Amino acid sequence: MLLNNPFGDLITGEYNRREADLRDPEQVARYAIFQQFADNVVTEYLAFARRFGREQSTFSCIVDGFHGASLSFSSNYMSGFSQEQSKGLELLIPAICVCSRIDSDRLLASEVFAAYLGPVSGER
Repeated sequence: MLLNNPFGDLITGEYNRREADLRDPEQVARYAIFQQFADNVVTEYLAFARRFGREQSTFSCIVDGFHGASLSFSSNYMSGFSQEQSKGLELLIPAICVCSRIDSDRLLASEVFAAYLGPVSGER
């Protein structure tokens, strides 16, 4: 299920970027979620991924060695994203992914400490 969508292509490492013009029926047919977007007047879709850190086995049941972050953007402008907008979003991806990784690691550490030490001590 997870691999049959744009993020599936990203987490396998096959692509670092996926884009689709959702005004084109051929591109809409690639993934079921694209049809939902097109039905809601989304005209263009961009997704990016950055892989980082050490190999992890957390998601090995989905894909071997997944590590990193991915995110997507959509536009409802009739012209979709301009080249300038697309390039600007792509430039933000490394910083957003680093922040995502830091937040994810912080949440994981907090949960582990709370589970073993209790919520009050774990929070400290």
